[in-house]
Amino acid sequence: MDVANPSNFVRILEIFDNDFLNLKGKMESVSVSDEITAETMREVYAKYDYVLDPHGAVGFYGLRKYLEKNPEKSGFFLETAHPIKFDSVEQIVGTYGETPRIRQRVEIETKR
Repeated sequence: MDVANPSNFVRILEIFDNDFLNLKGKMESVSVSDEITAETMREVYAKYDYVLDPHGAVGFYGLRKYLEKNPEKSGFFLETAHPIKFDSVEQIVGTYGETPRIRQRVEIETKR
């Protein structure tokens, strides 16, 4: 994501040579509320013992809705960050899951 311009739609449209009708025929979207995001996070944790971050929950929910309409298809979703990055995760699910280890910075000397 370009943090200066967080809308990826412009870049996606460029992939389709700014031909919106061509894009529209190949892409679907879904609107996901905060409530649905939290519900999805709780459901996935209860069913799979997996802690989603909020962005991953939106991706999971969107994929599930797509597959409900297209059961002959398959797909995958990607997480964007560790759940510990989001304060809301522990409030929603009750845990952040396993906390990643903090790696120590290693200074490497180079000889010139």
